[in-house]
Amino acid sequence: MIEEQAKVVALEADRITIRATRMSACGVCQAAEACGARKLGQLFKSPDVEMSIANPQALSVEIGQQVLVGLHEQAFLRAALILYLTPLVAMLFSVLLMAMFTSIEGWLILASLIGLGLGFVLGRIFSRYFLSDMTYQPVLLKVLS
Repeated sequence: MIEEQAKVVALEADRITIRATRMSACGVCQAAEACGARKLGQLFKSPDVEMSIANPQALSVEIGQQVLVGLHEQAFLRAALILYLTPLVAMLFSVLLMAMFTSIEGWLILASLIGLGLGFVLGRIFSRYFLSDMTYQPVLLKVLS
């Protein structure tokens, strides 16, 4: 299980809203000062992430407490695989399909871009499925403080 600490910011009947700070490994890396990835990460620093999660165990939590949330590794890997591969496969399929009709490079590039766009749309549709399936939702594991 992938675990992350978060802070409770709101309570609802059967759900809680948490805020998690996105962490970077740059702080502990030996090459942090000379690394371009760190500088790029500082440039595009993302804010904290807020999300509403279920509390199926009905753990007693209060606003401001630190909690531990988790997500199954298999669910994360499966979702990432589908969401990354769908646009790629759609792009390759569209290029191969267009290559059966023409070998003009401009048409093949256009077909690849159209396939990539359709792949992103399919990925969006698949993500709605993942959002409705509880397997792909983070769960509250325990209250830390």
